[in-house]
Amino acid sequence: MLIFISITSLKPQPSNSQTQYNELRANVEVKLLIDYNLVLTLNKNGVDVSYYANILNLSLDLLEKAGTYNNAGDDKNAISTLQLAASSLNNINNEAQNALTQYYSKGYLTYISNSIVPIVTTIIIVILTTLFWIIYKQYYLTKLMKMKPEVIKHEI
Repeated sequence: MLIFISITSLKPQPSNSQTQYNELRANVEVKLLIDYNLVLTLNKNGVDVSYYANILNLSLDLLEKAGTYNNAGDDKNAISTLQLAASSLNNINNEAQNALTQYYSKGYLTYISNSIVPIVTTIIIVILTTLFWIIYKQYYLTKLMKMKPEVIKHEI
């Protein structure tokens, strides 16, 4: 057991910049997946996503470039490249969220105009028809009550 502890203590610990790189890379990868799913949602709803796809591709290229810098031992450029990718992903996330909100609000207005307006129109037509029938019936009954029957005299 003592040998195991001494062997694990000899294992090289990652440097602070390497730890920062790993955390930032994991963060960028998660943001990339979230934004990709958001762009897919926009695409399914018929929104033009070519701009968002270009930004995602750019961020993916930056992620690969940061990996190349990291493999070469250039931690400073690797971290700055990852920070650039993270900022572009933050921008795309905000813009895509706004586009999705606008799409849903537009869809809500379309829902109102396509479903609520015909229902209200039908109710108004039924009410007007009922009022017309009540007025016509009253007029007809009044006219009928004013009529006097004529008496025909039969002569025998």
